[in-house]
Amino acid sequence: MKRYLILRDAKSEKFWQIETSETSFITIYGKVGTPGQTTRKEFENAEKCLKEAEKLVSSKLGKGYKETDVNADPAGVKGKEADYLNAWKTIANASEWKAALKENFAYLVDTPGYENYLLAMLENAKSVNCIDQQLIITFKSGEILRAYPPQTKVAAKYPESYRKLLSRHRILELEASRLKLGEHGDFESEWLEDADSELLEITNPKNIICPLWDYSDCWLYHPRDKNETGEPSIHFFSHEGGDIEEAQPCNAGSLFLRRACEILGLKVTPMESNKAQPLQNGMKVAWIEDKPIGQYLKAAARIENLPKCLIVYMANEKPFVSFLDLRSCLIEETKQIVEPKQEDGYFWDNASYDVIVYNRKIAVLTLNKELSKGSDLRRRFLIWLEENLRIETFSPDEELFFYDHFMVSSVNRATTRDFDTVEKNLETGEIRQAPRYIFWGNGEAFISVFQDEVVLYDATFKKLAKVKHKDIGDGPNVVYLPSDKLMVSMNSDYGNCKLIVADCSQKEPVLQKQTLPIDVYEERHIFLLRGNVIWQLCMMTKTKQLSVMQLLVDRTASKVNFYPLEKFADNEDSYRLDETQCFQICDDQLFLVTKDGIIKTYSLST
Repeated sequence: MKRYLILRDAKSEKFWQIETSETSFITIYGKVGTPGQTTRKEFENAEKCLKEAEKLVSSKLGKGYKETDVNADPAGVKGKEADYLNAWKTIANASEWKAALKENFAYLVDTPGYENYLLAMLENAKSVNCIDQQLIITFKSGEILRAYPPQTKVAAKYPESYRKLLSRHRILELEASRLKLGEHGDFESEWLEDADSELLEITNPKNIICPLWDYSDCWLYHPRDKNETGEPSIHFFSHEGGDIEEAQPCNAGSLFLRRACEILGLKVTPMESNKAQPLQNGMKVAWIEDKPIGQYLKAAARIENLPKCLIVYMANEKPFVSFLDLRSCLIEETKQIVEPKQEDGYFWDNASYDVIVYNRKIAVLTLNKELSKGSDLRRRFLIWLEENLRIETFSPDEELFFYDHFMVSSVNRATTRDFDTVEKNLETGEIRQAPRYIFWGNGEAFISVFQDEVVLYDATFKKLAKVKHKDIGDGPNVVYLPSDKLMVSMNSDYGNCKLIVADCSQKEPVLQKQTLPIDVYEERHIFLLRGNVIWQLCMMTKTKQLSVMQLLVDRTASKVNFYPLEKFADNEDSYRLDETQCFQICDDQLFLVTKDGIIKTYSLST
């Protein structure tokens, strides 16, 4: 639990904050703008600790304190500095300092299965101190780990997992071994040019990010390829020559832990990860809670592999776009959409909204309004998610598709040439011709939907396979699984959803078809793909029960399970599928966002 409270009167402005950690809590209090004073209290168990903390909060609220956003920092800039320094001093002075270190560095385990590396590294620690704005850990071998203050401003272009690392410590450094995680500044992009690296074919070398420095070698983020968590894959690059090596199966924090254990000579057995769970017939889906957002939503879309979504709503008759944290139900960042006006009044009145999040970088918002003469008016906005929700307009007739840092656009729909579409690298500005009507792509493969056929291309836009349009369909839910060479399509047709799996490993694709007894709102609920498992929000046609579908895509026989979502609504009208906006699955929880501004949370267990 972490709570921030402020007391304002005519004479002063005070803050008081409390944060619990299992069997203890820390309170910081004082005048706003000052570091404040810090106290720590230990309890016999977590229950007593939480009970006492809640009692203190109630007491403060009774004295006129008001609660603020949990992410706010009432103490200001100096207070922020005091926060981490006080926390480090508390760790250094704690009787159970190894447990305190574990809590402080738990964020490094950013890949499932790497918990044991953190435990082994900290078990090897001999002492901890807080000196000169550094948290210093000395290990049994004499090696020293220096943890520096947080990065105050983190570049928007950095991967999400790396941004989180820097927000905790700007640099972590094993001193003698020169292993550094963070903004070390040791990497020189010219080394890639000297090695004639394959990365130069994808992006400008100055755009390459080096999260880890390893004595005289480095670990680089790939500008296009992703790992199984959806983050850029990390590759070793040696100063002795040669190109990047094979991708690592983890993110930067976990890689640092693994290398630190190797350097310290610690033998660690990784934990088994549950990231590739097989289809479970006995899975249970149980309702946990409903949380109100406080806004009626015009549109919403999940953000890839994060417990977040992008929401669009009206406030004071003006349209806004915001990030929504699905776990805390907090609106994290907001940007107003500049309001165009038309002769018939405000364009936003009674307009329909649709938002698509292509990746963690880009989203497209489309607005349609029916005019009095039967014609339609459309506006489209490009939203840059990693640039403080920067919004720009573009032609409503321009067809766009995005993946990673690439944009595929078609600006001349009247032409009959084979290539009237281009792919643009948004980082370097480089352009190459692309096939028309690209509907899906990930850099490894692309799908174009033509009038008579659906065509699969490789990374160079070479044709790999084609399927007749009438056999595969053209709904929003069409993807390709490169590792299995399977194209999957899901199309809803008056209560019967058609699932088609095309085996594209052969010259003539072999089709596998199933008819599922469900309704799918495919324009809004784009299915969720994790490995070769597809999740889809649907309505059972017979029971009219809102459910989540779990589909294991297989070359010979795909398997499907349906799980009803309990406590979805209190009235029959709200059971309609179109009353929901989007859904997301993170770890072992399913989040369902409704039009009326409710986040419904369900647990997934076996």
